[in-house]
Amino acid sequence: MPNREAPAYEFEALGGSNNVYAFVSINDVGYEVRFKPSGYLLPDPVLSDYVYEMVIDLVYNPFTPELPPVDERISTTIALIVHDFFQVRERGMIYICDDSDSRAYARKRLFDRWYNQHIKVGARFTRYEFPIEIDDDGTVYFAALICRLDNPYQVEMYMAFRRLALGEK
Repeated sequence: MPNREAPAYEFEALGGSNNVYAFVSINDVGYEVRFKPSGYLLPDPVLSDYVYEMVIDLVYNPFTPELPPVDERISTTIALIVHDFFQVRERGMIYICDDSDSRAYARKRLFDRWYNQHIKVGARFTRYEFPIEIDDDGTVYFAALICRLDNPYQVEMYMAFRRLALGEK
């Protein structure tokens, strides 16, 4: 289970085609965590219904143009959302660090810390990391695949993710 040092915010599972979860922080900052069906990333017909890309969006920021203040409860809340999403053990989640603002490395460090503090605890999940080149311009992204240890498709997901990273079909 996730580390409970910082209490989580209440969140709402809105569902829909992108499996949306939403919450608001104590600073009135609104977030959405989406798990977008992304079978196209691992184009294996067996896996296509179980592969999702996690997207974390800041949907309302009263501090604009500044970033909202650091809030440890956000990482705990996202961890609980991930645990809720993974109630279906066959699911795999891909996280790609956005680099549109040249901050991919900072996002990767934050993601690593979050994973080690909240998801890795209890050793119920496993994570595979590969750099991935998915744009025609040669940009390389940090990417990770997370799945439950009891996922019956874990090996297939790993192999498909590895092929994606190596640029194989």
